[in-house]
Amino acid sequence: MPIKFCECGCGQPTNILKATNNKRGTKQGDFARFVSGHQNRGRKQTPEHIAAKSLARRGHPVSEETRRKISKHHKEAGIHPPIEYQFQLGISRGKREANSSWKGGISWVNGYRCVYLPKHPRAHPNGYVYEHIVIAEAELGRSLDDNEVVHHVDGNKRNNTPENIRVLSSQSEHINLHRSQGDI
Repeated sequence: MPIKFCECGCGQPTNILKATNNKRGTKQGDFARFVSGHQNRGRKQTPEHIAAKSLARRGHPVSEETRRKISKHHKEAGIHPPIEYQFQLGISRGKREANSSWKGGISWVNGYRCVYLPKHPRAHPNGYVYEHIVIAEAELGRSLDDNEVVHHVDGNKRNNTPENIRVLSSQSEHINLHRSQGDI
C-alpha cells in the first residue's frame, strides 16, 4: 500500500481522508497533505495578529455623518438591528403594550387561556393567570381557596363560559368526577 508523507517536511506519514471536502478540493480515500496540526509549520499567532484579525472582522471605521445617514435610511426602510445587538445599542422594543408583538395580555399555557393580571394571588411568575380561575372567582364573588379546583363541564379547556365552569372543593373530588364520567 502506498504511503504519503507530510508536506511540512517532518517525515511523518499522513492519514487517508474519511470524507470529501469540495472547498478544499479533497476526496474521500485520498491522502491528507499534512498530519493534523502541521499545516501551520510551527508558526504561532501573535497577539498583534489576533488583534488585527479582530479589527478586520469589525469592518472599516465610519464617520458620525455616515452613521446618521445609515440610521436614517434604516428607520425609513423599517430595518431593525439584529436582536443580539439591541441590548448593546440600548434599544428596547418596549414591554407589554409598547411591544409590537403584544397580544392584549392573552397567552396560552398547556391548552388553557391565560390573562395578564400580575397582582392576582394565583398569577404565574410572568404575571399571567388561568382565565377559568378568574371567571370562577368572579362568579363566586370571592377568591378561590388553595385547595379548590376549577372543572370544565364539557371537557373543553378553551370553553371558559360561566355555564361550563364548576368549582370543586378538592383535587380528589375532581379526579373522582372524571372517573365517574369514564375519562380516567
